[in-house]
Amino acid sequence: MPFAHGDGYDIYFEVRGEGPPVLCPNGWGIITGDGHVRLPERLREEFTTIVYDHRGLGRSSDIEASATTADYGRDAALVAEAAGFSRMHVYGHGGLGACLSQHLAAQRPDLVDRLVLVSGWAGPDTYKQAQSMVWQRLFDLEGLAAFRQWGALLIYTPEYYNEHEAEILSEAGSWGEFTESIAALRKVQTATIAHHARDVLPLVQSETLVVHGELDVIDPPRLGREIASLIPRARLKVVPAAPHAIRTVPESFRYLGDLVADFFHAAAA
Repeated sequence: MPFAHGDGYDIYFEVRGEGPPVLCPNGWGIITGDGHVRLPERLREEFTTIVYDHRGLGRSSDIEASATTADYGRDAALVAEAAGFSRMHVYGHGGLGACLSQHLAAQRPDLVDRLVLVSGWAGPDTYKQAQSMVWQRLFDLEGLAAFRQWGALLIYTPEYYNEHEAEILSEAGSWGEFTESIAALRKVQTATIAHHARDVLPLVQSETLVVHGELDVIDPPRLGREIASLIPRARLKVVPAAPHAIRTVPESFRYLGDLVADFFHAAAA
């Protein structure tokens, strides 16, 4: 199995498909193995995708020390190098993926060609911080099951939740992978709450597409507007009728896939 090697830990990754290489840092879940379908279809079909498990999740090991989104950005660079690509596009998505990719692009302009940031933010925002702290406190007081249910109520539309509640809350559902990885959940929670990249975003040289779902209540478009204002070559696109979990609305997910694939392909035009 392929691994990138950090300082005392190993990161499992997979390289799939054909075409221009795209590194795909994700949010709190796992997109290796069957989780690969969480990527837009055109991205999976028209590009070489590099996906990996964050430290402490899936087949990646960990160390006790805490980590910041800048540290997770360095992990992403280790994966890119271990995969054997000297330069690639980056599709950072799912909150954490978008945040760590900001640091990756600022740290390694030699590595990152075009950059897509889906559902990210630039740094502390009073409303978002309060929302995140309440979510964390719910976990502290009521445990993982309550954490998962409240998160699901935030990331899905009411219609999707009504139809899929049993699936969402099952062991294979949203954040079910954390059942055996509570320490890793704590680590990514802490890193995302503390994320701050306002000082490094002006250093990002990549042409950047900032994407947010129109109906996203966790990472709404207002957060994307700030990111796009700080990165010199960035623009914001809002996906119509999309919650945080864009993939659960087929029309919105196709729109996202077309948007991202066309943006990456345009680099070669």
